[in-house]
Formats: sequence, C-alpha cells, structure tokens
Amino acid sequence: MNEAQSILPPACLSSEQRLFVDEYTQVFFGDGLASDTEQAHIDLHAFTEVDGQLVSHAAASRLRLTVDSTAIPTCSIGTVFTIPEMQGYGLASRLMERFQAHIHEAYQPELLLLFCQPPLCSFYEQLGWSTLDAPVLLQQADKWIPWSHSVMHLRAPTDLLSARNFRVHSSTPNDQGYGAEFP
Repeated sequence: MNEAQSILPPACLSSEQRLFVDEYTQVFFGDGLASDTEQAHIDLHAFTEVDGQLVSHAAASRLRLTVDSTAIPTCSIGTVFTIPEMQGYGLASRLMERFQAHIHEAYQPELLLLFCQPPLCSFYEQLGWSTLDAPVLLQQADKWIPWSHSVMHLRAPTDLLSARNFRVHSSTPNDQGYGAEFP
C-alpha cells in the first residue's frame, strides 16, 4: 500500500480533487453542511492518496478569535473524512498529524479548533483534542446560526477557555463570511 499526502491551497486543486471533496462532503455531512462548506473560506486542503486513489481529506481555515477585545490567531480544521473502504488503517490519524504540524508551521496559531460530528469526538480525543463545552454560533453574512455538532480544541490555554466573551470570525480578505461565537 503506497500512501502519499499533499497539502494545497484551493487554487491548486485538480478537478479530480475538487470532485472528491464535493462528492464525499455530501456523502459524509449531507446537504446542509455541504452547502455551508461551499461558502466557507478555506486556506488549505490536505489529502491522502493510496495507490494513486484519493481516500482522505481535511480542510483548514484561518480565523480571527477575539477574547475580551484581544485578538488571538486561530485556525480551524473541518470536513475531515476517509472513504469507508479505507477506514480503520490510521490514514486520517496520520493526515491530521501532518496537517496540524503544517498549520502550526505555516500560520503559527495560538489556538486550533476542530468542527466535527459528535460520534467522532472519541477518535479526535485519541489525537489530543478536547471538546469545547460552550455552545457555538456560526456567522453567515448578517446572521448567526447555531452549530449543531461538536467543536474541539487542541491544547488551548486554560484562561482562554474560561473567558466569557468569545467571538471567532473568518479571516477572509474583507473579513466577511464565516465566524463563530461562544456565548
């Protein structure tokens, strides 16, 4: 089994990679999230190929997190999946490990967030992630919508997690689009 990983900005994706992301985002996350992720600002995509076949994916976005008016560099990871016939081989674990290291080196965030479905929390806990207990609202244009799944963090400072005024906004060129609020 020949395994290869790649990390690319959206502009560098091949048509095969775009189709893979679109198809499996729909399969794993359904219409609602697939539609939402199409609108999200993505900075990087990570892929695993086995014997030339795309099998795993993850995406990352840079976010601006404000805690009590203090900006904290933050990145989020989402749309993590491995096709069903390749699950159980550690492919997503290895992809996440490499992707996290790349994100830390490229963007140097103080906080890394992960948006995931509740049944997958135990998988990510094995990789060092912890569930964020606060409810999360995602910003879409002028509206805030509740995030119905889990948000996890990777080794966040305790004082950051105890703050009450938590706002996360996407770091798009015009500061529009997605963000999250932790009431």
